[in-house]
Amino acid sequence: MPSDPRERRTVTVLFSDLSGFTALSERLDPEEVSDLVDALFTRLRAVVESRGGTVDKFIGDAVMAVFGAPVAHEDDAARAVRAGLGMQAEVEAFATERELDLRMRVGINTGEVLWGSVGGEKATATGDTVNVAQRLESAAAPGTVLISRAVERGLRGKFVLAARGNIAVKGREETVEAMEVREELAGQTEHRADGPSAAFVGRETELARLLERVEAAKGVALLEGEAGIGKSRLAAELRREFRERHPGAWVATGRALEGLRLPLAAFGDIVRQEAGVSGFDRGDADRIVALLVSQIPGDGATQKENHAHLIAISLGYAVPASRVRDLEPSRVAAETRFAWRQWLTARAARGALLCLEDLHWADAATGDLLAALAPLPFAIVATARPGHSLPSSIERFPLGDLDAAAAGRLGAAVLRAPVDDGLARFLAEQSGGNPLYVEELARYLRDEKLLCGSPLRLTAAPGRVPDTLNGLLVARLDALPTEHKTVIKAASVLGRAFWTKLLSNLAGCDAGPAIAEARRRQLVFAQAGSLLPGDDQHLFRHALIRDAAYGLVTKKERARLHSATAALLETRIADGGRRVKVLAARHRDEAGDLAAAARMWMEAASEAQSEGAWEESLPQSREAARLGCGFTARAATAQALLGLGQIDEALAEADRFDATGDQQPLALIVRSRIFHRKGDLRSSLAAAQQAVATARHGPGRVSALLEAFDVLHRLGEIAEAEARLREAQAEFQGIPPDPASVTLRKLEGDIAMDSAWVLRRAGRFEPALQSYLKARAIFESLGLRSRASSAMECASFCLLRLGRSEEGLDAARQALAFHRATGNRAGIAAALLNVGVISFERGDLADALTDFRESLQLQREIGHHEGAAICLNNIGALLQRKGRLEESLEVLQEALAMRRKSGESAGLASTLGNIAGIHAELGAFEDAAREYAEAMALMKAVDDRNGVVLSYVNLGRHRSRQGEFAEALRLCRLGLAQAVSHGDRSGAAHGRSGIAEAQQALGQIAAARETLAELSRELAGVEAPSASLTALLILADLEYREGNAAASATRAADAAAMARRIDQRGDLAEALMLQASASGAAAARPLAEEALSLAGEFAHPRLRALALALLARLDAQAGRTGAALEGLRVANSLLDPARLPFRDRLFLLEQEALARLAGGDRPGGVRAVQEACALMDLKGADGLRGPFDRILRKSVAT
Repeated sequence: MPSDPRERRTVTVLFSDLSGFTALSERLDPEEVSDLVDALFTRLRAVVESRGGTVDKFIGDAVMAVFGAPVAHEDDAARAVRAGLGMQAEVEAFATERELDLRMRVGINTGEVLWGSVGGEKATATGDTVNVAQRLESAAAPGTVLISRAVERGLRGKFVLAARGNIAVKGREETVEAMEVREELAGQTEHRADGPSAAFVGRETELARLLERVEAAKGVALLEGEAGIGKSRLAAELRREFRERHPGAWVATGRALEGLRLPLAAFGDIVRQEAGVSGFDRGDADRIVALLVSQIPGDGATQKENHAHLIAISLGYAVPASRVRDLEPSRVAAETRFAWRQWLTARAARGALLCLEDLHWADAATGDLLAALAPLPFAIVATARPGHSLPSSIERFPLGDLDAAAAGRLGAAVLRAPVDDGLARFLAEQSGGNPLYVEELARYLRDEKLLCGSPLRLTAAPGRVPDTLNGLLVARLDALPTEHKTVIKAASVLGRAFWTKLLSNLAGCDAGPAIAEARRRQLVFAQAGSLLPGDDQHLFRHALIRDAAYGLVTKKERARLHSATAALLETRIADGGRRVKVLAARHRDEAGDLAAAARMWMEAASEAQSEGAWEESLPQSREAARLGCGFTARAATAQALLGLGQIDEALAEADRFDATGDQQPLALIVRSRIFHRKGDLRSSLAAAQQAVATARHGPGRVSALLEAFDVLHRLGEIAEAEARLREAQAEFQGIPPDPASVTLRKLEGDIAMDSAWVLRRAGRFEPALQSYLKARAIFESLGLRSRASSAMECASFCLLRLGRSEEGLDAARQALAFHRATGNRAGIAAALLNVGVISFERGDLADALTDFRESLQLQREIGHHEGAAICLNNIGALLQRKGRLEESLEVLQEALAMRRKSGESAGLASTLGNIAGIHAELGAFEDAAREYAEAMALMKAVDDRNGVVLSYVNLGRHRSRQGEFAEALRLCRLGLAQAVSHGDRSGAAHGRSGIAEAQQALGQIAAARETLAELSRELAGVEAPSASLTALLILADLEYREGNAAASATRAADAAAMARRIDQRGDLAEALMLQASASGAAAARPLAEEALSLAGEFAHPRLRALALALLARLDAQAGRTGAALEGLRVANSLLDPARLPFRDRLFLLEQEALARLAGGDRPGGVRAVQEACALMDLKGADGLRGPFDRILRKSVAT
């Protein structure tokens, strides 16, 4: 595939012009002028090229040079400034030599240019960057170098600068800030000094390992890593620590320099520092030899001098009269290594640390010498980038990337302010954890004013690679062979991730070799898995490397490659799915094909929403809106925001709707759903009713009617809600059938879901189940997996009510797994709630509580008030069952407040019923009766037949607590009849439990046994432990009162075992006391003590009083009369008799009678029996007299 050979490159452009040249030209012959200029420009070219620059052109007496093209360096700005200063010095020397009045002006600017051939000539730089450089040159005073702020950012304090104000540039509105370069700071070299000034972050472990090694003087350690990874910074920190620990030790640092390839450059740097020299002339050589002779050990002056000469010669110094020049060549290398060992060992006598940096630029002799020095008793730490040629025997210490936390700390250190988690993640992701990249990116964000707040946060992503990094990154790309670099540039168009086969098709050649070379140079790496099946996926090591490569591609070439990429990807959508479509849409967008991009964004958003993948859908619908999809995209955006729980943002998006015609009803439906989620059902209804009023006949009207139905039934306006549903069904039937219409099929599924809801509320669970299954089948056929899962969740509740709880739990868990996989938080919250309800009914209270609490957290996060209220209601009911009454009441009161505010009648009734149960348990009978009555009225008003069943049974059980057994029997029978009529097996089980309890109390023992047998048959094969536990407790009590102690104890033990399994502690305490009552004294006491302990755990005063009374009776029977009387006193002090359930009053009187009789207080015991009998006579509770009759008979016999 042909490509544009031109590149967009960030370069530094130098413009120079001679001052005095015009006068010289007027005075001299043209040939003389030509010779002078040629001689001067030859010298100026040498200055430019020695600094790594390229002379772009000579224009009369002007020179234009470029640094960063055709090959970039990490410090092109500094190279250009050094060249400018060097050119000034060269002009001054030339003028002095020729006795000419010549001076030079230099202007330098950094920025983006187009680098390539113009008119078939050699490559040149064009663009505004060149114009600014020329204008800076014009504004410079003769003999000076003027630079822009862009150049200054790349110098990082290496030069002394003076501000020169702003200058105007022809054709530009903005002025350019100019600075004059005075001189380079002493000690600066061509390499990047990346360490000592930077914060030390994220390398503590590596530092500790190195210190341990250095302290042990263990040979050579090589720090390996790409440019900027922090090798020099770690070495600097190592030196600092070593100096602190060993004040008298020798610590030295030497560096190899790029491009110079001096022999043993890093070692030579150390020697020159020791001798105080910087050059290579004869005087420098003499001073080095003198130093070495003074430090090399030994008695013989000749030998010491020979060793000094060998070292100096190995460093490239000339020592003409040296005796070692006569050595056999085969001996020179060995003698030189020995000389180095002698000198270094002597110099390190008091301990030493040598740091040799940038050895990827070192010559082969450096590696050989390092290997020879490894056994010496001092530490050498070297640094190098990947691709070096150092011996493999040297131990490597590879430096990895910083994690997000360390990147954040480093960014905060650079910015001198704390950063938020989002900015820390951005720095880590963009930089790939490279410390230099983190630092420069942080500075760039600060300089470009892209940060705000405290802690600092990112306000917008940068649009380009910082100039301070661009040279370093492009230099790594320029190091690739040309054909490989072309392929990698094409890969950058694909994005940070790219694929071998796709790239090969795009580049028109086998991309494998280029990818392999880029991997070798650590520019890219292979990823496990692939978005495109069967095509290996790779990733640029850093986002900044990808951006640098992409920045080289011309805009025209980018558009062509993006368009070609989109076409290739569109053929792979069937294999890769929606994510490939999203990728193709992005490339269409970048190629300028906006209509195609908008269409694909919208399709992807719709597909994501169909799966409930709201986080995925939101950016796609926003992209579609950006490209002009209008109302459709905005409506999808609002739906996605709603799905993510961002309700205020969803409403703001709805306020921006520009709906017209048939779009208006849909816009109102979206608003209705938003208000519904806010818990404002009245505003929701108003919007839904307005949608119905504005919708024309057809699918839009059906949708509006179904929305109105949904809000009305939640408000409890059941008759009107069902009228709307019937109207929707009729409207749908009037639409001409079209099996190919997705809209009509979806509406058919929605109608099936709403119809199932009506059936479910009526307690007709089997037909409701079938309607839900029909909806699921429709949604699955349309690929609407999220809605299909929701249908299955609803079906799971029907399965529970039909006694098929195992199937229901499995279905609910499958729905939960799907929603977790798609990241649909609303779906996850709803599914967790459903799973929790089924687990609750099955007695798995710990699992249910975990599910309810996770759902509650999600419901609150997404702003789903109704869902949160349901969670609170269920948590309260569960805590009540566990005996934690006060905690339960607090939770339920919160749910009640939310439900009264929303006006959701059925939910309000459910919460009232749960609160009433707690008040009844606490003896607040009047409050309980009032709450039960209100709940019953609400359930009847909304025609919630399942709710009505539970209301009848709950109210009946409440009447039983008050001793009104005939009324209890009547109410529970009404509930049972309702449950049986519509197949509610769970409701029927509750009804039969209440009936059996009342029948037993009324003395209808045979009927009670038959009812319990029916209940047993009802529960056969059904996982309903709570109902089974209730039945066991009733039966155990019945056997006890009938005098069947052994049978009672067995049933009570079974009940206790089941209560332990399902963690119902209140019922466990009841079962233990019942078992103790039916057992002998020895077995009874530990059971009663455990019951007392349980009551204390959850601060249940009623159960505590009952357990204390039971223990008092056991104390009296054991002859501990005083303890018994004190126990009875404490038990009675805990309770108000008027607030005690009827059976509990009888239980306390029974224990008192037995205790007093055992303690010899026969009159007191008889009085307690008589009080109990009077209560039972008053309530007609003949079935509860058994224990008291036995006490009287025993008393008379005694």
